[in-house]
Formats: sequence, C-alpha cells, structure tokens
Amino acid sequence: MARPVGSKNKIQACARENVICVFNRLGGTAYMAEWAKENPTDFFKIYARLVPQEVKAAIDPAANTVNVKVTFVGPEQ
Repeated sequence: MARPVGSKNKIQACARENVICVFNRLGGTAYMAEWAKENPTDFFKIYARLVPQEVKAAIDPAANTVNVKVTFVGPEQ
C-alpha cells in the first residue's frame, strides 16, 4: 500500500537525521567552516545546490527592455 500524499518518506527522514548526527559529532559548523576553507570549490557546489532560486523575466517589446529578477526562495515557498 502506498503512503498518503504529502506524508514524509521515513527512509529519507532517517537518513537526514543520521547526517545531522554525524555532522554534530564531527564538530558542527566549526568543522564545516574548516573543511570549506580547505575545499572551497566543493563547498560552493554543495551550497549552490541547497539554495533554491526563482528567476522571473519580463520582456517589453514596445520599450525594447528586458527586466530580470532573481530571488532566493526558501523551500517552503
């Protein structure tokens, strides 16, 4: 039987909890900051994947203009 629509996937939730536990045991944000200093490319690759982006463009042919707005949006929006 399938899980109800909108319900949380228990395996994903468990995996997320495990990652958080390991993160904290390694030293949390202090450890992550040190790692990021040593691996800036990898850090920003991860960061870019975590930050949701929304791009809106408005084109006005009469005025010969293009307006582009980039907004960082949280996952709950």
